[in-house]
Amino acid sequence: MQTLTKILLTVHKSALAVITLLILVKSIFHLSSGYDFLWYHLPRGLLVFNLTDFEPSPYTKTIIDSFPPLADWTIGFLVYSTGWMNTANTVNLLGAGIALFSIWRLHRDNKNINWVVFLTMIYGIPHFVLHLSTGYVDLFGAAGLLMAFSALVKIKYAGHLDPESLFWFLLGIGIACLSRFQALPVCAVLILVFTLVLFREKLASPRKIIGLFLVATLIAGIWPIRNTVKYGNPTYPYRPPFISKFIQFEVKRSTEREPSIQSPERLSHLPNFFLFLISAFEINRFLTNEGEDWKPGQTQYKWHHAQWADKGERNIHFRMGGWSIFTISILFWLFALLLFKYRRIDEISIGIIIIFILIGLLPHSNELRYFMAFPLMLSFYLVFSWGILSSRTRQIGSVLLFLSMCYTVVESKIYHIDFNDIEDLASQEIRDVWQKYEISGEGKVICVPNSVHNGILYTGPDLNSYPVVSRDYCHSVIVESSS
Repeated sequence: MQTLTKILLTVHKSALAVITLLILVKSIFHLSSGYDFLWYHLPRGLLVFNLTDFEPSPYTKTIIDSFPPLADWTIGFLVYSTGWMNTANTVNLLGAGIALFSIWRLHRDNKNINWVVFLTMIYGIPHFVLHLSTGYVDLFGAAGLLMAFSALVKIKYAGHLDPESLFWFLLGIGIACLSRFQALPVCAVLILVFTLVLFREKLASPRKIIGLFLVATLIAGIWPIRNTVKYGNPTYPYRPPFISKFIQFEVKRSTEREPSIQSPERLSHLPNFFLFLISAFEINRFLTNEGEDWKPGQTQYKWHHAQWADKGERNIHFRMGGWSIFTISILFWLFALLLFKYRRIDEISIGIIIIFILIGLLPHSNELRYFMAFPLMLSFYLVFSWGILSSRTRQIGSVLLFLSMCYTVVESKIYHIDFNDIEDLASQEIRDVWQKYEISGEGKVICVPNSVHNGILYTGPDLNSYPVVSRDYCHSVIVESSS
């Protein structure tokens, strides 16, 4: 029996090694063609370091100026420091790497943390493995929240407030809130739990606790405060959730793109929380579009880094899912055992429940990529508490998690690697414009319509060869006088 166990563990570790290698290779050599990456993440990062001759549209400029900037700046820095455009794609790999390093630093003396189980858990989350090889910045922000959460767990269960834990907690809060607006509500809960733990465990004087609360709140609120001062709205150009029902805020709507409800039309009548539950547990897998017959294993549902689906809002799977029906169900089963069988009810576990409920009440909570920090934090909490579970539960959980991970890897197709660059992303139309500018473009600019999301590609193979502007009066791509 021991020999069989060793063989299975070797297979398990080998699978993790192969998956990790695939993720590393794809992150480094596969340049993302994602919509938001080419629309504003990459242009914003390159513009900060003066690495592109691209002038975005007016609304895109608003996005660039008002959205939290850290992840996009990191994209620009990666390209600037290496001189290689593909490194822009590694922003999430960098964020995840820093988060995992912080966990190792904080919990290196804890022999009960099973890294094999932890990696199996997070590799079973489709959004995690998919975003590691895209230029979307949701995982970068989620990595900050995971960092802060692991530090909070260390402070709570170690029973003292050490400088290193405090450093990683505050750094994680800063990374998250300076990367994504959606991190703010989760950070608010983490800061409140942090403060409550310090008070209840008497880990510092009341004056110091209040001071740390204010410092953490200030770090989390730097960008919303800046936007409030500049625009009169902390989450400009969008309305902030909850408080906008009572206070009128300045907003700006795009005239360049069609508005979208960002959820399936057939489900849009549901309250946010119910739509969130359907998405979180992928109940939409069992729903069909018109003209489809549902059969087990033949659903039209697919995982995608932005949960895009053919026909957009008319598709029942549009913007739904991404945590895996299998992985999230296993995680909640284990969490329920900790709560009800082993009575692991404290500030941390209650905080996890509050975060889950809070996410469900937020706008667009069905778009789980914005909130992938939740399954990552839940996974860490479970692996931190792994030793509390019975041996049989750990064995069953490990097997189920391994099978779920394998399913996620196969269905996410992370083994499909395109060794591409900017020239590979450029269509023939874009290449023709490059050629036209080479022949007769001196002293002119390339003008692209505002609705073109990948306008930056027109600037050339290095994204800095030809001047490009995005304007509403350009109904098609033209080369015009720069005056």
